[in-house]
Amino acid sequence: MTFIFQPNDLTVTHGNDTISFLRKEYALLHYLYIHDGKSFSRNALLDAVWPLESPSDRTVDDHIYRLRKKLKPWEQYVKIETIKGYGYQLVLHEHEENSPLAHDDEFKQIASQLYSKYHLYGQGEALEALVLNKAFGISLDEWLRFHKAFIKGDFLAILYDQELPFSEKALYIFHVAFIFCDDMQCQRLFRTFEQGLQNQLFSPHSIDEAQTLAAPHFAIWVGDLAKAEHYLTEADNTVSSVSHGFYPYLQLMHMFLSIAQKQPTKFEILMKKMAVFFAERPYQRELGLYYVIQGLFFITQEQVVTGRAAIHKGLQITKKTRFTSHLFLALRTALFFLEHYVEDKQTERELTRLWEELTDDMDLPLIAAHSEQVILDHIKP
Repeated sequence: MTFIFQPNDLTVTHGNDTISFLRKEYALLHYLYIHDGKSFSRNALLDAVWPLESPSDRTVDDHIYRLRKKLKPWEQYVKIETIKGYGYQLVLHEHEENSPLAHDDEFKQIASQLYSKYHLYGQGEALEALVLNKAFGISLDEWLRFHKAFIKGDFLAILYDQELPFSEKALYIFHVAFIFCDDMQCQRLFRTFEQGLQNQLFSPHSIDEAQTLAAPHFAIWVGDLAKAEHYLTEADNTVSSVSHGFYPYLQLMHMFLSIAQKQPTKFEILMKKMAVFFAERPYQRELGLYYVIQGLFFITQEQVVTGRAAIHKGLQITKKTRFTSHLFLALRTALFFLEHYVEDKQTERELTRLWEELTDDMDLPLIAAHSEQVILDHIKP
């Protein structure tokens, strides 16, 4: 049975049971879990979980002791073993039988289509139910497991993953890095990202998204509006049909750029066009971001109350999708525009407070530094 890690409240769910952990307990358990079966020395665990601190070896032992006590109800499924004279390893015991549908190719195709449809419409809760309810007989391949971790905002799982090749996960790691980078880090990351595009380091799974959607978004985040416009023009040549999966997000990037370039007429045309689009295709992730962008624009046009209401509505829609990564993305983008292009200190303070609440139990310097390091290990500047 699957163990579900919830980084927002530091809990782990197994079946119908949920256990709460302290921040470092959670981080240590998560690290051991994603490397189940692998032995680690105490020093290796200290480096992984306490990288910016100088605790003693005893710190690891104390945390292992507390984890074992908390995991006692699940000892038939998971156990942290002592490797004498060395350290620890986590061992999972599988007690489930595979579904008879597990090797049915037609069923796998149907399940994949259903997963994609829920993803398209931003139905995060349905996605989770689809995967976790074993009665459905649906299992995910490694790439989809990784994708699901990104959706849930399980960024540590992404950064510590050892299963997928870098090309398969590079775009996700860049997204994590850009969400949490400061201005200087973002500039370095953007240069590295473009180098990755030139060197064709992104997999067939992600290259189109990297070129079409991520490139203009990252360019806007580093303030390179000319390059963002260049990438958007190239993308428009590829994505012309409203039925293309990239179409709504691409139009949202055009809307962001028109705010940065102070082109209100262009924005209003796009806003009306996308209002019609979302009336026919209510894709919730993009719809949430649409309202956030709309709100930012209204504030620039001195319609502050209307703008704030639209931003709040957009964030609520995004939150309801249960796509935690997109909530980070929406907040990060809104705060970037409030810092650089939209003047509203009250809204900026409110969203900063929301950001702090969302990241309260996250080690942001560690995530930012580690994500950049993972990238630099594979793309040399």
